[in-house]
Amino acid sequence: LSQDRAAVTGKTFNNKIYVAGFIFLSYTSSCPIMTVELKTVMENNDILIKKIKKLRKEKNAVILAHYYQIPEIQEIADFVGDSLDLSRKSAETKAEMIVFAGVHFIAETAKILSHEKSVFIPYVNSRCSLTESCSADEFKELREKYPDHIVVSYMNMTAEIKAMTDVTCTSTNAGTKP
Repeated sequence: LSQDRAAVTGKTFNNKIYVAGFIFLSYTSSCPIMTVELKTVMENNDILIKKIKKLRKEKNAVILAHYYQIPEIQEIADFVGDSLDLSRKSAETKAEMIVFAGVHFIAETAKILSHEKSVFIPYVNSRCSLTESCSADEFKELREKYPDHIVVSYMNMTAEIKAMTDVTCTSTNAGTKP
């Protein structure tokens, strides 16, 4: 069931990034009631973990969790890392389905790098304050105002912003030499 209790089937997800609520637990400001309920579920998680592992195998899925996820989520993840590392893992995996326990921009990047795969984000409000701080329209105006400037953006930006960026960096690659 979706967070609105609507039926969800495999057809719902065909070639889409679908957002459902069950894993993103670290940001209590997103939904305090759901966070409390989900933490209760995770405390009694043996059955849930077995179901997740079974579905992961049946659906040829991989679970990727950002470092900021709670330990219970990291423990069931196939890979744990930062935004860039997880996006790269999504491109390298042979899994047909990617479940990203992280924020929206990471799932966007995974979809760009793995367009043939289904990518899911487990929580509808999985946003990043950095992403929210810069709209694509404002960024486009800035680029038009200063066309000769080289723009370096942090990984925590939407695909729209990254498409207008010259260089994208994250904590993993900001200090490395080409």
